Amino acid sequence: MKMASQTLAKASIFLGLAALAACGGPSYDPSSPEGQAYESRHEIMEEAGTRMELINNMAREQVPLDEAAFTIAADELASLTAQMSEGFEEALTVPGSRADPIIWDNKTDFDDRMDAAIEATARLAEVAQNDGFAAAQALVVTNPTTSSNCSGCHNTYRLPDED
Repeated sequence: MKMASQTLAKASIFLGLAALAACGGPSYDPSSPEGQAYESRHEIMEEAGTRMELINNMAREQVPLDEAAFTIAADELASLTAQMSEGFEEALTVPGSRADPIIWDNKTDFDDRMDAAIEATARLAEVAQNDGFAAAQALVVTNPTTSSNCSGCHNTYRLPDED
């Protein structure tokens, strides 16, 4: 069984590397300032999206409730959101990035929206920690400030997926 597991792991790694090679890898230099900014933004956004999905699904009772996991996800979402603006300090983009270049033409509006998202996620984390799940659930479901702040930026400053 151990041998099959090791063989499967090696095959998975090989197939992953082959797929990356077939795609030509990233179309940018990940060590360049542009590549680093993109990688940072992308990683933070992916992690925040995962937390937001869990929060939304629990709040809407689409997955089993785990109050501790909800509170942790809210804290992590607030922390991740607070880090997001660092990836948008300079107009550094790479091919394939979904960050619309108009971000830097409308930086004041973008920053205002980012500040609102930071404030909303911090409030959600605070309510989850201090007032419990029911109060945090109400923020997500009946007064969806957190989700609307995220989508407000995405709808305005995020290019469509090229799939």
